[in-house]
Amino acid sequence: MTYGIKRPKPNPLPAPRPKDSTRGKPQKIDRSQWSPEIPKKKPKPKKSGPMRMLGKLAPKHDPRTPYLTEFLVRHKLPAPTPFGWGKKLSSPLGMLGNDVAGNCTCAGIVHMLQVQAAAAGKPVPSIEQLTKTAMELYKAITLAVNGRAYDPNDPSTDTGLALLDVLNYCRKAGFIGAFVKLHHNDVAEIEAGGMAFGGLYTGAQLPTDAKDQLDDKQIWTPTSGAGGEPGGWGGHAMYLANGDGKTVDYATWGQFQTADYGWVTKYADEMYVTIDSTWVDGSRPAPSGFDIDKLRNYLAAL
Repeated sequence: MTYGIKRPKPNPLPAPRPKDSTRGKPQKIDRSQWSPEIPKKKPKPKKSGPMRMLGKLAPKHDPRTPYLTEFLVRHKLPAPTPFGWGKKLSSPLGMLGNDVAGNCTCAGIVHMLQVQAAAAGKPVPSIEQLTKTAMELYKAITLAVNGRAYDPNDPSTDTGLALLDVLNYCRKAGFIGAFVKLHHNDVAEIEAGGMAFGGLYTGAQLPTDAKDQLDDKQIWTPTSGAGGEPGGWGGHAMYLANGDGKTVDYATWGQFQTADYGWVTKYADEMYVTIDSTWVDGSRPAPSGFDIDKLRNYLAAL
C-alpha cells in the first residue's frame, strides 16, 4: 500500500567522467592477468663443424738427421720465391681419417703424395683410396712404435705419433725417398725448401685461438693472452703446400688453411723436406742444386 502518497522515482547516478584523454574512446582491456603466455621459440643450436682431431706428439730429435742448409749454403739461398703446388690439385683434399682418429701425422704424408702427384701431372688417387692409405699407415706405425696397432674400437690405441717416427717408417717402407730438416723459423729456408721439393711436412703447436679463427674462416694470425699460447689446443701435423713470401697454405682437415708468417714462426715446432723421385733422382740435377749422393750417404748411416 502506498497510502495515496506518490513517491518520486530516484534519479539515476551519473556515470563517472574519465579523468584522462581516453574520454569517449574504447578502453583497452588488460589481458595479462588471464591470457596464457605464448612460449618463446628456442634458438636453433649452431651447426657443429667437422670433427678435427690432432695427434702430433712432441718433437723427437736425432742428431744424425741432416739439415737442408747442409746441402744449400745459407747465404746462397735464393730469394723467397712464391710456390703454389697445392693450387695444381683439382680434386678435394679429404679429411683422410683425421676426423675420427688422431692420425694427422699420416694424413700429412698422404697430403704430400696427393699434392706432389698433382703438381707432377700424375693421376691422383680417389679420396677413398687416400683415406685407406692414411689409416693403414697409422695402424702400421702405431704397431711399430707402440707394439699395438691403432684399433678404432679401442680409444687407448689412438695415441698419435711423432713426426720423426713417421718419416723414418715412411722412408724404410718406400713412401718417401729421403727427408731433411729445416730451421722452421727461417722464412728463406721455408720458401727455398717448399719451392724446390713441392711443399713441406710440418708440425705446429696450435693455440686455442687457431680453432676460433678456423671456425670463422679467418687467416691464422698470432694472438696474445691465454688463447694465443702455443700448444693450448694441441700438436698437429700438416702439409705446407703454398707460400707467397707473406702467407702459407696448409693442407689439413680437407681444406687449405692460410696462415701468415708471423703465425708460422711462432707456432711451428718442426719442419721437414720430404724428397721423392718425383722431384729429384740420380739421373738429373736437383731443382735446388744440392748433392743427392751426399744425402744418400747420410741416410745410409741412419
